Amino acid sequence: MNEANDLTINISDKLRKILRSINDPISNAILDNTIIGSTPGGSDITYLDCFDNKDKNDKISFLPANKVGPDMGDPFSAKGRQEISVGRIVNRLFPDKFTQPQIEKFVNDFKAELKKALVNLELVKGEEIRYWYLEDHYANKKQGDVNSSCMKGDKAQKFFDIYVKNPEKCNLLVLLNEDNKLMGRALVWVGMRKPTGRVYMDRIYTINDADKKLYIDYAIDHKWLYKAQQVMHNASYIDEGKTFFSSVSIQLDPVDHKLYPSLDTLSYYTPTTGRLASNAGNYIPNHPRIQLNGVNGQPQKVDR
Repeated sequence: MNEANDLTINISDKLRKILRSINDPISNAILDNTIIGSTPGGSDITYLDCFDNKDKNDKISFLPANKVGPDMGDPFSAKGRQEISVGRIVNRLFPDKFTQPQIEKFVNDFKAELKKALVNLELVKGEEIRYWYLEDHYANKKQGDVNSSCMKGDKAQKFFDIYVKNPEKCNLLVLLNEDNKLMGRALVWVGMRKPTGRVYMDRIYTINDADKKLYIDYAIDHKWLYKAQQVMHNASYIDEGKTFFSSVSIQLDPVDHKLYPSLDTLSYYTPTTGRLASNAGNYIPNHPRIQLNGVNGQPQKVDR
């Protein structure tokens, strides 16, 4: 059996990633002491890990010193592992080092980061966009603005060709639960015409309003532009924390799809050129523009 003062504090790669994301005095102390090998007072626990279970997002599992041995196999799944609350393990590793407010903040940050790690956000394109728009695949058919969308029904399925037929330009970021049911969706436009070359995340629709933050965090992590206000028409966007009040546009294949979905931001389309934008643009003879915000698939012609 290892003596406490000689016991190396090991942590899983998953837990290490979460601690690095938090980046506060407590997370840094744990990371620092896994490097030097022990806490200042020695430790009687090691092989720390977090759970792949949202119901245990305030728990950490560990292996007691007396269970560590050459024949234990994988220590992160070894027999004898125990669990402890995140707050208690801080006091166990660093007695009287941190204040209660510091510990409470760390626990809240830990839970938030773990939730992000457990979230299944997936970028899809092509016919998968049509699939995930249909309400039959929603986790809940009553709650949230995703269920207020006029595009959720079976009748709207034939409107989505402008998305499906432009897979290199139009993606859908879907949030799925453990049962592979949709919790949220947001169109993602790749290779914008304006701002040039950027990726833009359009309006976010979710069952739980709090999950919109998961989308925004995802966009920030990937250095995407994202819609500043989750409402129709407003084209302002956020880029690296700054809000820009400007139009946005993208170049699609020039095709008249006949039927169209209702678009929140990029609602003006010129079928002969493929320009899709948040404003109508300049009138060009023989290049009629249409506005895409009807609920029955029928676009409206834009006057000169």
